Amino acid sequence: MPAITVIMPVYNTSKYLHESIHSILHQSFTDFEFIIINDGSTDTSEEIILSYTDSRISYLKNDINKGYVYSLNRGLRQANGKYIARMDSDDISMPDRLLHQFNYMEGHPDVIVCGGGFELFGNVNRVEHLKEDFLLCLLRSAFNHPTTFLRADYFRSRGIFYDEASMYYEDYKLWGEIYEAHHYTSDCFYNLPEVVIKYRTHSLQVSSAFKEQQAAGALQVRRKFLTDFLTKHDMPFRFS
Repeated sequence: MPAITVIMPVYNTSKYLHESIHSILHQSFTDFEFIIINDGSTDTSEEIILSYTDSRISYLKNDINKGYVYSLNRGLRQANGKYIARMDSDDISMPDRLLHQFNYMEGHPDVIVCGGGFELFGNVNRVEHLKEDFLLCLLRSAFNHPTTFLRADYFRSRGIFYDEASMYYEDYKLWGEIYEAHHYTSDCFYNLPEVVIKYRTHSLQVSSAFKEQQAAGALQVRRKFLTDFLTKHDMPFRFS
């Protein structure tokens, strides 16, 4: 069993794919399997993936485009690692990313999800760090999704997967559900101060191409979890 399973869905990102794959295969931490799910790409993504002969790569292919969340869940079902690292096919992982996150999770067994800082580049250039406090997460997600590193047994033992009906905000909903299960404490979440990925910004990424759908879905999640939180603390509130 590998220590880590890296899961990376791919859909028509041939322009960036070499950099993304290379950044995982050249990690300082080497005990991992790398599951790449080709979600029906129509560009040269498959050719690029198949050009790699590293035995740590497991290649899965959807014959037609099934969607990002479907591909994530397919990867989760195939994962064998003690931990699961998320990766997007247009981003770049820093060389010590897996090492930093593995060491932190090994030393903090109560943490379920570990993220980290990220450097935006492309259309926007800056470094960001998110906070995992629940009330702050009513304003934005606790994590930048491709930075996340998950304790696999927690998800396996509970049969937890991403909600395919929550496309474009599936991660935000999942973090909220984990908060709820842990009584709205942030003890199970942590963001490392280290920058763990370079997050590419461009017009075709989900947060740009589907910005309105993502915002509308996230608003639904905020309303639900804020209502549940206030009810649990005897502070009933109704949204108009």
